[in-house]
Amino acid sequence: MLGVLLLPQNTRKLSALLIVGMLIVFLWLHVQMLIDYWKYSDKDLWIAMLRIPLQFGLMVWAYSFTYSPKSAANKPEHGL
Repeated sequence: MLGVLLLPQNTRKLSALLIVGMLIVFLWLHVQMLIDYWKYSDKDLWIAMLRIPLQFGLMVWAYSFTYSPKSAANKPEHGL
């Protein structure tokens, strides 16, 4: 649902911030899962380890949607 709200310009910033907040909550869960997998020597420990950097990448990507795109009218022209 929040991903769909990234499409309209007027809901993009709020949706992106809510996605970042959701990913922060999920980060806590993924860290706990990593600790549990480490504690019990689970064979899927490597998947839990990959989730942490992926989570930060997704947060940065979602946060990038909070910036408004610059319109073409504000860009200087470099004609020859």
